[in-house]
Amino acid sequence: MAPKRNNPGPQQVKYSYFALFDNQPSEYRLIYVSLKNHHGGNTNELVKEMNRQANKHSSPSSAAPTEYWIVADVERAETARDLSPLFRWVQRSPNNHLGLTNRQFENWLLLHFQRGMASERPARDLSKYIQGFSEKSKHIRGKIQLEHVLIALANAKTANVIVTDKPGGMQDISLNHTSLPRLIQNLVGND
Repeated sequence: MAPKRNNPGPQQVKYSYFALFDNQPSEYRLIYVSLKNHHGGNTNELVKEMNRQANKHSSPSSAAPTEYWIVADVERAETARDLSPLFRWVQRSPNNHLGLTNRQFENWLLLHFQRGMASERPARDLSKYIQGFSEKSKHIRGKIQLEHVLIALANAKTANVIVTDKPGGMQDISLNHTSLPRLIQNLVGND
């Protein structure tokens, strides 16, 4: 089933990124991708939205349970949202997972081109690899291919930046680390 998406606009790089997996041969599929304007970045509202989606898209059998993923950024400490609702949500079910990147999703994208993801200015650093990429223009469609995704997975493992997708709190997701690789491995069918 194709994921439900609205037009993400140039600022929403996550949605363009996950569109890369729409036609992958993996058994794993994205059914629903929430746009930030559905919940305004409010983590309590995001959890409520995920619970509604879980009721709509529950698995017909326990043999192949549906997994639910929230993909979010930690952001900078001074502007960080309260992520505790996400940590509570992920612990409620073995099918709930968090794809967190500490600090920004763009740091995950850096792993598609380099071995590390520690950047204070990832948009600037990504512009070295993706022509025209900037804070104001985060277009990646057609610029990241499956080969880049496989490189990112290998770089994440080599750089030892992978953390649990079931964190209990911020102590489980250090700066310049991410829990996205498990989700991405499932999407590309690369275990």
